[in-house]
Amino acid sequence: MEPFEQRFPAEFNRDSTRTLFAIRALAQRINEEQNQWLGPFGLNTASYNYLIALYGNPDYTLTQNQIRRLMHTSYASVTKMASSLERDGLVERAKNPKDGRSVSLSLTPKGIATIEAALPFHHRTIEDAMRDVTTAERQQLVELLVKISHGFDRRNAEK
Repeated sequence: MEPFEQRFPAEFNRDSTRTLFAIRALAQRINEEQNQWLGPFGLNTASYNYLIALYGNPDYTLTQNQIRRLMHTSYASVTKMASSLERDGLVERAKNPKDGRSVSLSLTPKGIATIEAALPFHHRTIEDAMRDVTTAERQQLVELLVKISHGFDRRNAEK
């Protein structure tokens, strides 16, 4: 990293760069690991996230727009994932009865059974991975990650 510090002394901060790289590398590793442990349930990280979002609602239903906001993704990504989950029999789509212009996704009985089978294993695996991190350290880490996220929000608002 030395050439960067020499060529861009006012812009390059070694600690910031290393921190961001560590966060990105860990996020990638988490996704890869989750895909492995969710695979036996016929899921991956993205499909699990969609199903758990639906499962968290009393009627197991959300509009595609609600899912888009929860997943911080595009309409196209939601539509593509909804098609995949529907093809696998995990969700069904219907016109939103409250607003005929929007589409709702609901878990099917197969989707409910799948998430109920995957969820305990998923959370046991997370706990196993986090066992060396204290509750206080977890809380501090979340606070720091939120601070970093706010920095990106601020940066985007200033554009």
